[in-house]
Amino acid sequence: MSENGKELAESLVKQKKSFAFWREPNTKKIHFVTSQDGQVEPLSKVLDLNTKEGFIFAPFSSQSHSTLLRLPADIKKTFSLADFPVVNKRTHAFPEDKAKTQARRALYTHDFTRFMGALRQGELEKVVLARKQEVPLPSSFQAMDTFVRALQVYPSSYVYLFYSPLIGVWIGSTPETLLAGKANHWQTMALAGTLRAEGKEAPLWDEKNIKEQAIVADFIEKSLSHFGVLALQREKTQTVRAAALFHLRSMFQFVLPPDKGVGDLIALLHPTPAVSGFPKEEAIRLILAQEAFDRTYYAGFVGLLHAEEEASLYVNLRCLKVGEKTLTLYAGGGLLAESNEEAEWIETEYKLQTMKTIV
Repeated sequence: MSENGKELAESLVKQKKSFAFWREPNTKKIHFVTSQDGQVEPLSKVLDLNTKEGFIFAPFSSQSHSTLLRLPADIKKTFSLADFPVVNKRTHAFPEDKAKTQARRALYTHDFTRFMGALRQGELEKVVLARKQEVPLPSSFQAMDTFVRALQVYPSSYVYLFYSPLIGVWIGSTPETLLAGKANHWQTMALAGTLRAEGKEAPLWDEKNIKEQAIVADFIEKSLSHFGVLALQREKTQTVRAAALFHLRSMFQFVLPPDKGVGDLIALLHPTPAVSGFPKEEAIRLILAQEAFDRTYYAGFVGLLHAEEEASLYVNLRCLKVGEKTLTLYAGGGLLAESNEEAEWIETEYKLQTMKTIV
């Protein structure tokens, strides 16, 4: 195999062999894995992860048409940024198409109205409304160039590129940890609430964002307690920055009980109310029935799972899918009964910009 990361990726795509590159937040090392035969293993349920290891690429919901994929980590390599020469150093502009923008906004309004109905009738406290935007695939687009730009622009995020002939190329830059740890010592986070970063100083949070994040944090704390984790600690909520956005974050530290597996824990948490809503099961049902598109792997989770070594799984936010003629970008935002449509729309525009910046 070539030592150049970009050449390695191009060679494996030509051979239709699956692989993953990623970098952990605030680190320099770029990791690579593939399986011995270049194939992924489809798994039927999250609980299978109690006995499976490898690079995991999971959909938003088990009820989705998309399949939980496991890429055995038979072959591992590490790279530095210098191993990924960027051929096309400029990013692409996406001129506004007013007709398409109006159509996207009308679709968003339709879904927003449906979701707000459930909130205002008291059926839900929170629900996350997602949207996607398809843009033409630039003629000079190179997936690895976009991956490298994400590494450069978003050093504090988990950045990945995953390819499988079953689903194509996905690229993401996410600030949200689903589950990370070593042996039985684990951590997760409640990340919610969004404000645009106007400067370096932390913003003054409004009641809506504080309430939205508290719903997620309270759910995680109660779920972990009922699950029976040991030494549970909930840290003080902090303001954190991800790209050009600020979020509210509460970290949780705990020990996994000896009679429970990692798959059990993931099944308990995913998808958290940060990407679904609350009550969780009712919110998921509404999303699957009423949202205008299938999220597939958006708001799913991604990362390396190896129970005996350090494992890191992240929520698949701020991501894009590479198609034959288009790039599909995804974003979402949490709605409460007091949400304002214009403000929520603008928030998703800011989130979409995270990926547009690096294309």
